[in-house]
Amino acid sequence: MKRLTICIIAYAFVISLASCTKFSMGEKVAGSSTWLAAIPDETPVASLSIPGAHDAATYTINTAFVDVFARTQAMPIADQLSYGVGAFDLRPALVDNKLEIYHDKYDTNVSFADAIDAILGFIDRYPTEFAIVLIRHEVEADDNAAAWSSAMYGLL
Repeated sequence: MKRLTICIIAYAFVISLASCTKFSMGEKVAGSSTWLAAIPDETPVASLSIPGAHDAATYTINTAFVDVFARTQAMPIADQLSYGVGAFDLRPALVDNKLEIYHDKYDTNVSFADAIDAILGFIDRYPTEFAIVLIRHEVEADDNAAAWSSAMYGLL
């Protein structure tokens, strides 16, 4: 019975997402860009609850059917940072010798280099802040682990 209830809730959630045409974060809270500045330096990172973005670069996916299943974010990474997001799930695949961010087999049209540059640019502007980047090889878009590792090593 529990499994059926979870499936029904998940199905209802997907259906409600399908009817959404616009996402909104609401008003930005003053100081949300620099919330870590208020945390004492000796605070262990493991004791913090850091807001994160699942499939952080999917804000560019804009196809009616795919949007419901693949778009999990509504704003660019730089804007997410300004709202206080501090952890980013990025899933690059190696396509034409470039690391491009995908969600499953769907291209976000955001390069991994651009995503990292946005994060580093934010940290340069706000040195009290940091970001956690979770990197996963999106093998649904490419299956060349050796070349992916080499490209990642070269970029970082």
